Amino acid sequence: MWYELPELNGIKKDLGENDCLYLDFGHGGKDTGCIFYDGSYEKDYVLKFGLAVYKLVKPYFKKVHLTRDTNKTVELKDRTKAMKELGEKYNTVQAYSFHCNAYNKSIHGAEALLSINTNKTDHEFIFWTKFLKDYCSKFDITNRGIKQRKSSNGKQDLYYLHRNTPAAVHVQYLELFFGDNRQDCKKGQSAAYFNKAVFMVAAYILKRYGKTIHRPVEAAKYLYKVQTGAFTVEANAQKLKEDLKSKGFDTYIIRTKIWMWMLLWWPTRRRSFCPCKGFFFMCKSFLKEYVFYIWQRIDYPIY
Repeated sequence: MWYELPELNGIKKDLGENDCLYLDFGHGGKDTGCIFYDGSYEKDYVLKFGLAVYKLVKPYFKKVHLTRDTNKTVELKDRTKAMKELGEKYNTVQAYSFHCNAYNKSIHGAEALLSINTNKTDHEFIFWTKFLKDYCSKFDITNRGIKQRKSSNGKQDLYYLHRNTPAAVHVQYLELFFGDNRQDCKKGQSAAYFNKAVFMVAAYILKRYGKTIHRPVEAAKYLYKVQTGAFTVEANAQKLKEDLKSKGFDTYIIRTKIWMWMLLWWPTRRRSFCPCKGFFFMCKSFLKEYVFYIWQRIDYPIY
């Protein structure tokens, strides 16, 4: 899976080897998350989406940390505990938490949720501003922008992971779309959206580390040969080779053994010659020799 993303050039490297990559897949187990318009659960969708992103980014890191890789319940306190422990080992923990929104079936769009302590000049704010613009434009999804929500007292972050992790842990929520909205749900469940969105999220995350997803090289199914001549005299082959080289063509000579004697074989040494049996034995011998010829035949360049 590979897609051309020219917009990706706008993402600058701002992370290094000492910045831990942590992928958090929302909800799970008994916590279903929102219920999609089609009756499916957010917990299952973000797990599938997140693991697909993980598969793409994993080869570029020594270790990518996950909250869960199966449909199991992981309490918020356990998530923050894991992030805190990593925060003590790394310069920063870049925690990307994947979710899908829901409200009243009429709201639609994508948004990013950042801590109230994130400034507009911070790398995370600049990154998500660019990502949402490109993501929503590519998939024709409403851009709801970056949200920084405060708790009821107006002094703390509203969201648990923002509120209960140290400054070294940068939790960034991505709300892909509104699962309870008919239009968003239909789009999000389509293979065309899913595959490209997974690639886009993975590619943008990697770009922050100065890494790029390698374009896969397809294995060749066929080999095409171009031949300009065949000679029984090597000197003639050499003459043609030099002529082609003088005209700018890179060329070489292949020597191939000629197997023609089998076509002339006839069972004339048999005392009691029977035309039918003779023809049978000739065909049998020819087939045997031809198989041996295919197996034995080796082409190799002289020069």
